[in-house]
Amino acid sequence: MQLLERVERDIREQELLRQGSVLIVAVSGGADSTALLHMLHKLSEEWSWRLVVAHVNHMFRGDESLAEARQVEALARSLGLPCETAHIDIPGYLQSRAMNPQDASRERRYAFLLETAGRYGASAIVLAHHADDQAETVLLHLLRGSGGSGLSGMAFKRIEKNVELVRPLLRIYKTELLKYCSDNGLLFSEDSSNAERKYARNRIRLDALPYLRQFNPRISEALVRLAETNRAEDDYLQGVAAGWLQQHGRSIGPGYAFSREAFIKEHVALQRRVIKLILSYVFSGGGSVDFSAIERIRRAAAQQRKSNIHIEVPGAARMVRVYDEIRLERTTNKSKADYSYALSKNEALQAGILELPEAEGVLFYEVRSHEGVICRPKPASFLDEAQFALEQLEFPLVVRSRLAGDRMEVLGLNGSKKVKDIYIDDKVAPDVRSRLPLVCDASGRVLWIPGIRRSRHALPDGETGDQPRLILGFGARM
Repeated sequence: MQLLERVERDIREQELLRQGSVLIVAVSGGADSTALLHMLHKLSEEWSWRLVVAHVNHMFRGDESLAEARQVEALARSLGLPCETAHIDIPGYLQSRAMNPQDASRERRYAFLLETAGRYGASAIVLAHHADDQAETVLLHLLRGSGGSGLSGMAFKRIEKNVELVRPLLRIYKTELLKYCSDNGLLFSEDSSNAERKYARNRIRLDALPYLRQFNPRISEALVRLAETNRAEDDYLQGVAAGWLQQHGRSIGPGYAFSREAFIKEHVALQRRVIKLILSYVFSGGGSVDFSAIERIRRAAAQQRKSNIHIEVPGAARMVRVYDEIRLERTTNKSKADYSYALSKNEALQAGILELPEAEGVLFYEVRSHEGVICRPKPASFLDEAQFALEQLEFPLVVRSRLAGDRMEVLGLNGSKKVKDIYIDDKVAPDVRSRLPLVCDASGRVLWIPGIRRSRHALPDGETGDQPRLILGFGARM
Protein backbone atom coordinates (compact mmCIF):
# COMPACT_ATOMS: atom_id res chain seq x y z
CA MET A 1 0.00 0.00 0.00
CA GLN A 2 1.35 3.42 -0.95
CA LEU A 3 2.18 5.89 1.81
CA LEU A 4 -0.61 8.27 0.79
CA GLU A 5 -3.15 5.42 0.94
CA ARG A 6 -1.97 4.43 4.42
CA VAL A 7 -2.31 7.98 5.70
CA GLU A 8 -5.81 8.28 4.24
CA ARG A 9 -6.74 4.91 5.75
CA ASP A 10 -5.69 6.14 9.21
CA ILE A 11 -7.65 9.35 8.71
CA ARG A 12 -10.77 7.29 7.94
CA GLU A 13 -10.29 4.57 10.57
CA GLN A 14 -9.42 6.98 13.38
CA GLU A 15 -12.03 9.54 12.20
CA LEU A 16 -9.38 12.24 12.34
CA LEU A 17 -10.72 14.73 9.81
CA ARG A 18 -14.15 15.52 8.42
CA GLN A 19 -15.27 16.15 4.87
CA GLY A 20 -15.36 19.82 3.88
CA SER A 21 -13.35 21.09 6.87
CA VAL A 22 -11.08 24.12 7.08
CA LEU A 23 -7.69 22.80 8.22
CA ILE A 24 -4.71 24.72 9.59
CA VAL A 25 -1.59 22.78 8.61
CA ALA A 26 1.42 23.51 10.83
CA VAL A 27 4.47 23.52 8.56
CA SER A 28 7.96 24.02 9.98
CA GLY A 29 9.70 23.50 6.65
CA GLY A 30 11.22 20.15 7.59
CA ALA A 31 10.66 16.91 5.71
CA ASP A 32 7.84 15.77 8.02
CA SER A 33 5.56 18.77 7.70
CA THR A 34 6.42 19.31 4.03
CA ALA A 35 5.33 15.74 3.23
CA LEU A 36 2.20 16.17 5.37
CA LEU A 37 1.15 19.33 3.55
CA HIS A 38 1.75 17.75 0.16
CA MET A 39 -0.32 14.66 1.06
CA LEU A 40 -3.21 16.69 2.48
CA HIS A 41 -3.19 18.84 -0.66
CA LYS A 42 -3.44 15.70 -2.82
CA LEU A 43 -6.37 14.43 -0.73
CA SER A 44 -8.13 17.79 -0.44
CA GLU A 45 -10.05 17.54 -3.71
CA GLU A 46 -11.74 14.28 -2.70
CA TRP A 47 -12.28 15.44 0.89
CA SER A 48 -13.24 19.03 -0.01
CA TRP A 49 -10.80 20.47 2.49
CA ARG A 50 -9.74 24.10 2.59
CA LEU A 51 -6.07 24.15 3.65
CA VAL A 52 -4.29 27.06 5.34
CA VAL A 53 -0.53 26.85 5.89
CA ALA A 54 0.77 28.19 9.22
CA HIS A 55 4.46 28.71 10.02
CA VAL A 56 6.22 30.12 13.10
CA ASN A 57 9.72 31.61 12.96
CA HIS A 58 10.99 31.40 16.55
CA MET A 59 13.99 33.57 15.64
CA PHE A 60 16.53 31.29 17.32
CA ARG A 61 18.73 30.72 14.26
CA GLY A 62 18.80 34.08 12.51
CA ASP A 63 19.12 33.80 8.73
CA GLU A 64 18.50 30.04 8.84
CA SER A 65 15.09 30.56 10.47
CA LEU A 66 14.22 33.32 8.02
CA ALA A 67 15.17 31.09 5.06
CA GLU A 68 12.87 28.36 6.40
CA ALA A 69 9.96 30.82 6.60
CA ARG A 70 10.53 31.92 3.00
CA GLN A 71 10.71 28.29 1.83
CA VAL A 72 7.38 27.47 3.51
CA GLU A 73 5.77 30.53 1.94
CA ALA A 74 7.09 29.49 -1.47
CA LEU A 75 5.72 25.97 -1.02
CA ALA A 76 2.30 27.36 -0.09
CA ARG A 77 2.30 29.59 -3.17
CA SER A 78 3.24 26.65 -5.42
CA LEU A 79 0.19 24.77 -4.10
CA GLY A 80 -2.08 27.78 -4.33
CA LEU A 81 -2.66 27.90 -0.56
CA PRO A 82 -2.82 30.84 1.86
CA CYS A 83 0.10 31.05 4.29
CA GLU A 84 0.12 32.67 7.72
CA THR A 85 3.59 33.33 9.13
CA ALA A 86 4.43 34.55 12.64
CA HIS A 87 7.87 35.92 13.57
CA ILE A 88 8.11 35.53 17.35
CA ASP A 89 11.19 36.66 19.26
CA ILE A 90 11.44 33.70 21.65
CA PRO A 91 14.98 34.65 22.88
CA GLY A 92 13.60 38.05 23.89
CA TYR A 93 10.49 36.45 25.36
CA LEU A 94 12.64 34.22 27.57
CA GLN A 95 14.52 37.12 29.13
CA SER A 96 11.56 37.97 31.35
CA ARG A 97 10.38 34.40 32.01
CA ALA A 98 11.80 31.37 33.80
CA MET A 99 10.98 28.87 31.04
CA ASN A 100 13.09 26.52 28.96
CA PRO A 101 13.30 27.42 25.25
CA GLN A 102 11.33 24.41 24.02
CA ASP A 103 8.41 25.04 26.40
CA ALA A 104 8.34 28.73 25.50
CA SER A 105 8.44 27.94 21.78
CA ARG A 106 5.63 25.42 22.10
CA GLU A 107 3.48 27.81 24.14
CA ARG A 108 3.77 30.67 21.65
CA ARG A 109 3.51 28.39 18.61
CA TYR A 110 0.28 26.78 19.78
CA ALA A 111 -1.15 30.18 20.73
CA PHE A 112 -0.52 31.35 17.16
CA LEU A 113 -1.98 28.18 15.63
CA LEU A 114 -5.13 28.45 17.76
CA GLU A 115 -5.51 32.15 16.95
CA THR A 116 -5.13 31.37 13.23
CA ALA A 117 -7.72 28.61 13.50
CA GLY A 118 -10.13 31.07 15.09
CA ARG A 119 -9.66 33.64 12.33
CA TYR A 120 -10.28 31.11 9.56
CA GLY A 121 -13.05 29.22 11.36
CA ALA A 122 -10.98 26.03 11.19
CA SER A 123 -12.15 22.86 12.93
CA ALA A 124 -8.68 21.30 13.19
CA ILE A 125 -4.97 22.01 13.35
CA VAL A 126 -2.99 19.25 11.61
CA LEU A 127 0.46 18.45 13.03
CA ALA A 128 3.29 16.41 11.50
CA HIS A 129 4.38 14.33 14.51
CA HIS A 130 5.31 10.88 13.24
CA ALA A 131 6.12 7.39 14.59
CA ASP A 132 9.73 8.22 15.49
CA ASP A 133 8.50 11.25 17.45
CA GLN A 134 6.07 8.93 19.20
CA ALA A 135 8.83 6.49 20.14
CA GLU A 136 10.96 9.33 21.53
CA THR A 137 8.00 10.63 23.54
CA VAL A 138 7.22 7.24 25.07
CA LEU A 139 10.86 6.60 26.01
CA LEU A 140 11.17 10.08 27.50
CA HIS A 141 8.03 9.52 29.59
CA LEU A 142 9.26 6.07 30.62
CA LEU A 143 12.54 7.53 31.90
CA ARG A 144 10.58 10.12 33.89
CA GLY A 145 8.48 7.41 35.56
CA SER A 146 5.17 8.11 33.81
CA GLY A 147 2.24 5.74 34.24
CA GLY A 148 -0.10 4.28 31.65
CA SER A 149 -1.32 7.64 30.37
CA GLY A 150 2.22 8.89 29.80
CA LEU A 151 3.19 5.69 28.04
CA SER A 152 0.25 6.22 25.68
CA GLY A 153 2.34 8.91 24.02
CA MET A 154 0.72 11.44 21.75
CA ALA A 155 -2.90 10.97 20.75
CA PHE A 156 -4.04 10.88 17.13
CA LYS A 157 -6.55 13.55 18.08
CA ARG A 158 -7.32 15.73 21.07
CA ILE A 159 -9.20 18.95 21.65
CA GLU A 160 -7.70 22.19 22.86
CA LYS A 161 -9.86 25.30 23.22
CA ASN A 162 -12.60 23.79 21.02
CA VAL A 163 -10.15 23.06 18.18
CA GLU A 164 -8.99 19.53 17.31
CA LEU A 165 -5.25 18.88 17.23
CA VAL A 166 -4.78 16.07 14.73
CA ARG A 167 -1.69 13.92 14.08
CA PRO A 168 -2.34 11.65 11.07
CA LEU A 169 1.32 10.49 10.73
CA LEU A 170 1.76 8.69 14.06
CA ARG A 171 2.11 5.32 12.28
CA ILE A 172 4.51 6.68 9.61
CA TYR A 173 8.28 6.65 10.14
CA LYS A 174 10.79 9.38 9.28
CA THR A 175 12.50 7.30 6.60
CA GLU A 176 9.17 6.93 4.80
CA LEU A 177 8.58 10.68 4.87
CA LEU A 178 12.07 11.38 3.55
CA LYS A 179 11.48 8.96 0.69
CA TYR A 180 8.10 10.60 -0.05
CA CYS A 181 9.80 14.00 -0.33
CA SER A 182 12.46 12.55 -2.60
CA ASP A 183 9.95 10.74 -4.81
CA ASN A 184 7.87 13.91 -5.21
CA GLY A 185 10.76 16.35 -5.65
CA LEU A 186 9.88 18.29 -2.50
CA LEU A 187 12.45 20.69 -1.04
CA PHE A 188 12.70 20.86 2.74
CA SER A 189 14.93 22.41 5.41
CA GLU A 190 17.18 20.74 7.98
CA ASP A 191 16.97 22.33 11.43
CA SER A 192 20.55 22.60 12.72
CA SER A 193 19.33 22.68 16.34
CA ASN A 194 18.19 19.05 15.99
CA ALA A 195 21.85 18.05 16.42
CA GLU A 196 22.30 19.93 19.72
CA ARG A 197 22.46 17.61 22.71
CA LYS A 198 21.44 20.25 25.23
CA TYR A 199 17.80 19.26 24.59
CA ALA A 200 16.55 16.06 26.28
CA ARG A 201 14.57 14.92 23.23
CA ASN A 202 17.65 15.26 21.02
CA ARG A 203 19.68 13.13 23.44
CA ILE A 204 16.94 10.48 23.32
CA ARG A 205 17.04 10.47 19.51
CA LEU A 206 20.82 10.74 19.06
CA ASP A 207 22.08 8.66 21.98
CA ALA A 208 19.48 6.60 23.85
CA LEU A 209 17.61 5.03 20.95
CA PRO A 210 20.76 4.09 18.96
CA TYR A 211 22.16 2.44 22.11
CA LEU A 212 18.93 0.49 22.74
CA ARG A 213 18.95 -0.80 19.17
CA GLN A 214 21.83 -3.04 20.25
CA PHE A 215 19.25 -4.96 22.29
CA ASN A 216 16.30 -4.57 19.93
CA PRO A 217 16.94 -3.31 16.41
CA ARG A 218 13.22 -2.49 16.13
CA ILE A 219 13.01 -0.55 19.41
CA SER A 220 11.12 2.35 17.82
CA GLU A 221 8.43 0.00 16.49
CA ALA A 222 8.19 -1.64 19.93
CA LEU A 223 7.70 1.73 21.63
CA VAL A 224 5.04 2.75 19.11
CA ARG A 225 3.17 -0.53 19.75
CA LEU A 226 3.45 0.13 23.49
CA ALA A 227 1.89 3.55 22.95
CA GLU A 228 -1.02 2.15 20.93
CA THR A 229 -1.69 -0.62 23.47
CA ASN A 230 -1.58 1.79 26.39
CA ARG A 231 -3.74 4.31 24.56
CA ALA A 232 -6.54 1.76 24.12
CA GLU A 233 -6.29 0.58 27.73
CA ASP A 234 -6.07 4.16 28.98
CA ASP A 235 -9.23 5.11 27.09
CA TYR A 236 -11.04 2.08 28.50
CA LEU A 237 -10.02 2.79 32.10
CA GLN A 238 -10.96 6.42 31.67
CA GLY A 239 -14.46 5.40 30.63
CA VAL A 240 -14.81 2.95 33.52
CA ALA A 241 -13.64 5.59 36.01
CA ALA A 242 -16.06 8.16 34.62
CA GLY A 243 -18.91 5.67 34.91
CA TRP A 244 -17.97 4.80 38.49
CA LEU A 245 -17.81 8.48 39.42
CA GLN A 246 -21.20 9.14 37.86
CA GLN A 247 -22.70 6.30 39.90
CA HIS A 248 -20.95 6.81 43.23
CA GLY A 249 -19.84 10.45 43.27
CA ARG A 250 -21.42 13.86 43.56
CA SER A 251 -20.15 17.20 42.39
CA ILE A 252 -19.03 19.68 45.06
CA GLY A 253 -18.09 22.67 42.93
CA PRO A 254 -14.54 22.25 41.60
CA GLY A 255 -14.25 18.65 42.75
CA TYR A 256 -16.13 15.52 43.78
CA ALA A 257 -17.16 13.63 46.91
CA PHE A 258 -17.68 9.88 47.04
CA SER A 259 -18.28 7.03 49.47
CA ARG A 260 -15.17 5.44 50.94
CA GLU A 261 -17.06 2.16 51.36
CA ALA A 262 -17.80 1.98 47.63
CA PHE A 263 -14.27 3.12 46.76
CA ILE A 264 -12.35 0.48 48.71
CA LYS A 265 -14.31 -2.33 47.05
CA GLU A 266 -12.72 -1.49 43.69
CA HIS A 267 -9.45 -2.74 42.23
CA VAL A 268 -6.46 -0.55 43.07
CA ALA A 269 -6.07 0.34 39.37
CA LEU A 270 -9.57 1.80 39.27
CA GLN A 271 -9.03 3.57 42.60
CA ARG A 272 -6.00 5.37 41.19
CA ARG A 273 -7.81 6.21 37.97
CA VAL A 274 -10.80 7.69 39.83
CA ILE A 275 -8.50 9.93 41.87
CA LYS A 276 -6.63 11.01 38.76
CA LEU A 277 -9.89 11.73 36.93
CA ILE A 278 -11.25 13.89 39.76
CA LEU A 279 -8.01 15.84 39.98
CA SER A 280 -8.15 16.47 36.25
CA TYR A 281 -11.57 18.07 36.84
CA VAL A 282 -10.23 20.06 39.79
CA PHE A 283 -7.29 21.40 37.82
CA SER A 284 -9.39 21.79 34.63
CA GLY A 285 -6.59 20.37 32.52
CA GLY A 286 -4.18 23.00 33.79
CA GLY A 287 -1.97 20.75 35.84
CA SER A 288 -0.89 17.22 36.50
CA VAL A 289 -0.39 15.15 39.63
CA ASP A 290 2.40 12.64 40.03
CA PHE A 291 1.98 9.05 41.12
CA SER A 292 3.17 9.66 44.68
CA ALA A 293 0.42 12.23 45.32
CA ILE A 294 -2.25 9.94 43.85
CA GLU A 295 -1.00 7.05 45.98
CA ARG A 296 -0.99 9.16 49.17
CA ILE A 297 -4.62 10.03 48.55
CA ARG A 298 -5.57 6.44 47.74
CA ARG A 299 -3.90 5.05 50.85
CA ALA A 300 -5.46 7.69 53.08
CA ALA A 301 -8.89 6.92 51.66
CA ALA A 302 -8.42 3.19 52.21
CA GLN A 303 -7.22 3.40 55.83
CA GLN A 304 -9.41 1.63 58.34
CA ARG A 305 -9.08 4.22 61.10
CA LYS A 306 -12.05 6.53 61.28
CA SER A 307 -10.37 9.84 62.11
CA ASN A 308 -10.73 12.75 59.72
CA ILE A 309 -7.81 13.26 57.31
CA HIS A 310 -6.64 16.28 55.30
CA ILE A 311 -4.02 15.99 52.54
CA GLU A 312 -2.80 18.96 50.54
CA VAL A 313 -2.17 18.19 46.87
CA PRO A 314 0.43 20.25 44.95
CA GLY A 315 -1.40 22.64 42.63
CA ALA A 316 -3.99 24.08 45.08
CA ALA A 317 -6.12 21.01 45.76
CA ARG A 318 -6.84 18.89 48.80
CA MET A 319 -8.23 15.55 49.86
CA VAL A 320 -10.53 15.53 52.90
CA ARG A 321 -11.81 12.36 54.52
CA VAL A 322 -14.74 12.93 56.88
CA TYR A 323 -16.04 9.68 58.33
CA ASP A 324 -17.12 7.63 55.28
CA GLU A 325 -16.98 10.46 52.74
CA ILE A 326 -13.93 11.30 50.63
CA ARG A 327 -13.65 14.73 49.05
CA LEU A 328 -11.21 15.90 46.41
CA GLU A 329 -11.59 19.61 45.81
CA ARG A 330 -9.79 22.79 44.94
CA THR A 331 -8.46 24.80 47.84
CA THR A 332 -8.81 28.54 48.17
CA ASN A 333 -6.99 31.14 50.19
CA LYS A 334 -10.21 32.35 51.75
CA SER A 335 -10.38 31.96 55.52
CA LYS A 336 -13.59 31.30 57.42
CA ALA A 337 -15.69 34.46 57.51
CA ASP A 338 -17.91 35.21 60.50
CA TYR A 339 -21.27 36.60 59.47
CA SER A 340 -24.52 37.82 61.00
CA TYR A 341 -27.80 38.96 59.39
CA ALA A 342 -30.94 40.31 61.11
CA LEU A 343 -34.54 39.51 60.15
CA SER A 344 -37.23 41.80 61.60
CA LYS A 345 -40.84 40.79 62.18
CA ASN A 346 -42.06 43.17 59.47
CA GLU A 347 -39.64 41.60 56.97
CA ALA A 348 -40.82 38.11 57.94
CA LEU A 349 -44.45 39.10 57.36
CA GLN A 350 -43.60 40.34 53.85
CA ALA A 351 -41.91 37.06 52.95
CA GLY A 352 -38.77 36.80 50.85
CA ILE A 353 -35.26 35.41 50.57
CA LEU A 354 -32.19 36.33 52.61
CA GLU A 355 -28.92 35.84 50.75
CA LEU A 356 -26.25 34.05 52.80
CA PRO A 357 -23.12 34.06 50.59
CA GLU A 358 -20.83 32.87 53.39
CA ALA A 359 -23.10 29.85 53.87
CA GLU A 360 -23.27 29.29 50.10
CA GLY A 361 -27.07 29.35 50.35
CA VAL A 362 -30.23 31.38 50.93
CA LEU A 363 -32.77 31.54 53.75
CA PHE A 364 -36.38 31.53 52.56
CA TYR A 365 -39.07 32.92 54.91
CA GLU A 366 -42.84 33.30 54.85
CA VAL A 367 -45.82 33.37 57.25
CA ARG A 368 -48.77 30.99 57.00
CA SER A 369 -52.10 31.26 58.80
CA HIS A 370 -55.53 29.69 58.67
CA GLU A 371 -56.06 31.62 55.43
CA GLY A 372 -53.25 29.64 53.84
CA VAL A 373 -49.97 30.70 52.42
CA ILE A 374 -49.77 34.46 52.03
CA CYS A 375 -46.59 34.78 49.99
CA ARG A 376 -44.82 33.58 46.87
CA PRO A 377 -44.00 29.86 46.44
CA LYS A 378 -40.73 28.29 47.60
CA PRO A 379 -37.77 28.39 45.22
CA ALA A 380 -36.78 25.21 43.40
CA SER A 381 -33.54 24.96 45.39
CA PHE A 382 -35.42 24.79 48.72
CA LEU A 383 -33.87 21.93 50.70
CA ASP A 384 -34.96 22.00 54.33
CA GLU A 385 -37.55 23.81 56.45
CA ALA A 386 -38.68 24.44 60.01
CA GLN A 387 -41.89 26.00 61.40
CA PHE A 388 -42.21 28.29 64.41
CA ALA A 389 -45.13 29.87 66.30
CA LEU A 390 -44.79 33.47 65.14
CA GLU A 391 -46.06 35.14 68.35
CA GLN A 392 -43.67 33.14 70.54
CA LEU A 393 -40.57 34.40 68.73
CA GLU A 394 -38.41 37.27 70.03
CA PHE A 395 -37.54 39.47 67.03
CA PRO A 396 -35.35 40.40 65.35
CA LEU A 397 -34.12 36.95 64.46
CA VAL A 398 -30.41 36.65 63.81
CA VAL A 399 -28.91 34.35 61.18
CA ARG A 400 -25.21 33.91 61.86
CA SER A 401 -22.16 31.67 61.86
CA ARG A 402 -21.40 29.49 64.85
CA LEU A 403 -19.65 31.03 67.85
CA ALA A 404 -17.51 29.28 70.45
CA GLY A 405 -19.67 27.99 73.28
CA ASP A 406 -22.96 27.96 71.36
CA ARG A 407 -25.54 25.66 72.94
CA MET A 408 -29.00 24.51 71.84
CA GLU A 409 -32.02 23.14 73.68
CA VAL A 410 -32.67 20.38 71.18
CA LEU A 411 -36.22 19.22 70.55
CA GLY A 412 -36.69 15.84 72.24
CA LEU A 413 -33.80 16.22 74.69
CA ASN A 414 -33.64 17.51 78.25
CA GLY A 415 -31.35 20.42 78.97
CA SER A 416 -29.01 21.89 76.37
CA LYS A 417 -26.21 20.55 74.21
CA LYS A 418 -23.14 22.17 72.68
CA VAL A 419 -23.56 22.89 68.98
CA LYS A 420 -20.05 21.54 68.50
CA ASP A 421 -21.13 18.19 70.00
CA ILE A 422 -24.25 18.14 67.81
CA TYR A 423 -22.03 18.47 64.75
CA ILE A 424 -19.74 15.69 65.94
CA ASP A 425 -22.63 13.34 66.73
CA ASP A 426 -24.24 14.04 63.35
CA LYS A 427 -20.89 13.57 61.55
CA VAL A 428 -20.99 17.03 59.99
CA ALA A 429 -17.76 17.71 58.08
CA PRO A 430 -15.51 20.38 59.67
CA ASP A 431 -15.52 22.60 56.58
CA VAL A 432 -19.34 22.42 56.45
CA ARG A 433 -19.61 23.39 60.13
CA SER A 434 -17.95 26.72 59.43
CA ARG A 435 -20.53 27.56 56.75
CA LEU A 436 -23.79 26.32 58.28
CA PRO A 437 -26.06 29.14 59.51
CA LEU A 438 -27.58 29.21 62.98
CA VAL A 439 -31.01 30.89 63.33
CA CYS A 440 -31.25 32.60 66.73
CA ASP A 441 -33.81 34.85 68.43
CA ALA A 442 -33.17 38.31 69.87
CA SER A 443 -32.01 36.85 73.17
CA GLY A 444 -29.36 34.72 71.46
CA ARG A 445 -31.22 31.41 71.84
CA VAL A 446 -30.38 29.00 68.99
CA LEU A 447 -33.67 28.03 67.34
CA TRP A 448 -32.60 26.03 64.29
CA ILE A 449 -29.59 24.63 62.46
CA PRO A 450 -30.82 23.88 58.92
CA GLY A 451 -30.68 20.23 58.06
CA ILE A 452 -29.34 19.32 61.51
CA ARG A 453 -31.51 20.10 64.55
CA ARG A 454 -34.45 22.22 65.72
CA SER A 455 -34.87 23.60 69.23
CA ARG A 456 -37.92 22.97 71.39
CA HIS A 457 -38.79 26.71 71.50
CA ALA A 458 -41.72 28.34 69.66
CA LEU A 459 -43.29 25.06 68.62
CA PRO A 460 -46.53 25.57 66.65
CA ASP A 461 -49.67 24.25 68.34
CA GLY A 462 -50.79 21.37 66.16
CA GLU A 463 -54.36 21.60 67.49
CA THR A 464 -54.84 25.28 66.62
CA GLY A 465 -55.06 25.76 62.87
CA ASP A 466 -55.30 29.56 62.90
CA GLN A 467 -52.01 30.18 64.73
CA PRO A 468 -49.63 32.16 62.43
CA ARG A 469 -46.49 30.22 61.67
CA LEU A 470 -43.13 31.43 60.45
CA ILE A 471 -41.80 29.02 57.85
CA LEU A 472 -38.03 29.08 57.35
CA GLY A 473 -36.23 27.18 54.64
CA PHE A 474 -32.57 26.86 53.69
CA GLY A 475 -31.39 25.99 50.20
CA ALA A 476 -28.67 26.39 47.61
CA ARG A 477 -28.07 29.81 46.09
CA MET A 478 -30.08 30.38 42.91
